[in-house]
Amino acid sequence: AEIPRVPSPTNILQIHVKTASPEGTLEGLTRIFQRISDKLAGKCGVNASTGELLGFLDDDNWPDPTWVSEAISFAQIHPQAGAFGSRITGKFEVPPPATWKPILGYLAIVERGNTPQPYQPRKNGTPPNAGLVVHRKAWIQAIPNNPFLVGRVGTSMLPGEDSEILIYLYRAGWEIWHNPVMKIEHYIPSSRLQSAYLREILLGVGLCRYHLRMLILPRWQRPIMTLIYILSDVLKLVHYFLKHHQYLKNDVVANCQWALLWGTLISPFFLLKVRLERSRILVSQLD
Repeated sequence: AEIPRVPSPTNILQIHVKTASPEGTLEGLTRIFQRISDKLAGKCGVNASTGELLGFLDDDNWPDPTWVSEAISFAQIHPQAGAFGSRITGKFEVPPPATWKPILGYLAIVERGNTPQPYQPRKNGTPPNAGLVVHRKAWIQAIPNNPFLVGRVGTSMLPGEDSEILIYLYRAGWEIWHNPVMKIEHYIPSSRLQSAYLREILLGVGLCRYHLRMLILPRWQRPIMTLIYILSDVLKLVHYFLKHHQYLKNDVVANCQWALLWGTLISPFFLLKVRLERSRILVSQLD
């Protein structure tokens, strides 16, 4: 899929950042709208830019012609918004079954009504990377040089890098908003509706969840909340199994939601393993 050219003011710098995505090339994005599909490419775009706003689009995002102007207007009206996301509808190559609605949000589809509203990361999460606009000042001020979550790099899959960045902004006092008049169609090929792909997505969301949960909390709350979260996640998993076990093998939604719950439960232990492995690699490099 190839994104249509977006009309934009003449004083907007276009920065195209190459990522590992095998999909088409991006055309016509801007100082405000740069092609960044993961944290590493995003960092390249931030370093190369000089403007006040940074836009995040991939080549399967089709923005409305008014997207640029709406983003600029929103930033002027909401100066404390360190980042704000778009209203994203799915443009499916093959329409999914109506029963799949509970899991389609994990494909970066965002329908939150017609009124701008703030995100509260602990209550309702964060907007996806697709269609996100960030104040460059907020990014430079709040985002560390080496966030923990790395996204999809080669064979490594540790998603959640977008949420991690937004939580850092939120912790630094910046607001995170949903702007429904910034509209995008997200092209989704049939390959992304395969059950194995969807299960991998939701499992990955679960595996990174512990880090994001802890990042929101003050340090002194983290030990007790770790125990509370583990107990809660065990109960949720058992309850889901008792209610849906007969559907887990053949129902895509049930299987994916099970993967999300399972990934969430093992997330603390999985991420501990990741940290230990990274430490081992670092030590071996120093030797």
